[in-house]
Amino acid sequence: LPGGTLEFHKEKTWVNNQEIEKQIEQLAEKASQALYPLQTAQNNDGSFAGIKNGKEIISRWESDVRPKLDQYYKGEVAEKIIKKVDRSFQQLEKNSSFMQKNAFFNMYFQPVYRFYSGFSAKQKFSFYFPKADILADYDAEFTLDKEYTRSNKIAMRIEGEEAEDFFNRNRKKGKV
Repeated sequence: LPGGTLEFHKEKTWVNNQEIEKQIEQLAEKASQALYPLQTAQNNDGSFAGIKNGKEIISRWESDVRPKLDQYYKGEVAEKIIKKVDRSFQQLEKNSSFMQKNAFFNMYFQPVYRFYSGFSAKQKFSFYFPKADILADYDAEFTLDKEYTRSNKIAMRIEGEEAEDFFNRNRKKGKV
């Protein structure tokens, strides 16, 4: 749907076919309820163009989700996390960098609607690693299958290697 609007809905989070159990994960899941439904705009190439319902999201956060979290979660750590999430929601319309830091949205909004000479194209993209808090750049090749899938779709494979920079010059590079 290049150049259009998409709406995302999210239900429960499952890890290895089990509901999340850790309190920190449950807090994060409950906080993310304010985000959905999420309406996004796309550029003509399929890349992310912006959040269309930012005011609604902030309103859900302030009037519904945040008060429930403040009431349920107590303690210094919970308060710190809730304040960080609050700052993120307050910046939502100006800075939607969380879209790039979310693995699903980062991959979903790759600019794939373009010309593929010989069924492939080379392109750089970045991937966020939360544990290390880094955004790593990759030199990737986007390759289209020459045959349609059984469901009459075009399949794409993305392969690449971490781009070399000053910090990773002498170490093994990551692959996608």
